[in-house]
Amino acid sequence: MRRFAALILTSVCAASAVQAQETRLFQNSWFWGVHAGSTSLGTASGGTGHAATIGGDWMITRTTGGIYASYDQANFTRTGQVTDVSGSSGVRNVRIHDMRTASIAGVAFPKQFGNFRPYAGLGLSIAVIGDATPLADPVTQAGQTSVTVSSDVQQRIDDARSHAGVFLIGGGQWQLRKVAVFGQISLAPSSDEFLLTNAVNNISVGVRYNFGSSIDK
Repeated sequence: MRRFAALILTSVCAASAVQAQETRLFQNSWFWGVHAGSTSLGTASGGTGHAATIGGDWMITRTTGGIYASYDQANFTRTGQVTDVSGSSGVRNVRIHDMRTASIAGVAFPKQFGNFRPYAGLGLSIAVIGDATPLADPVTQAGQTSVTVSSDVQQRIDDARSHAGVFLIGGGQWQLRKVAVFGQISLAPSSDEFLLTNAVNNISVGVRYNFGSSIDK
């Protein structure tokens, strides 16, 4: 019985030591990561679709919170619209390609379940369409010519290429020593003044590596 009790005590102490080491490798740390996934996005004329997305992120942790920053590239080709009174239907179709997004958020890690930590946060993101090209009106009658896009419409297109706003993020990471595997989702409401008028949702998975302490010792 004494040997059995000693074995149980040794196992508990070893587990506590491992847990304490894992905690030290998480708190006040500087993580760099890469991720890939899918972004749901849509336009007023083209409906909703999905785009392959890759990116990198940076996570600074404390005890139960941290700061998250990321840069993402979504690859797609869709058709959006802006107002154009000279157009045949009062709008001008715009061919748009790709989107780059930079974001930063405060995150909370409210609970730890062994090596797994869920997190959630709120932040600010800035999305920029890579390329936006106005499309000519279709020719419906013999001798009809397409309307030239005015400078006002071109300016409206340029203004609608970017959008800044709040976003929500939630996910969880499983950490083994300095390596952490994670999955997360984010939601960013859109605007009628942006070429992507529908909410932009992203789901991704990736890996982060702890490059050391985030505080001076």
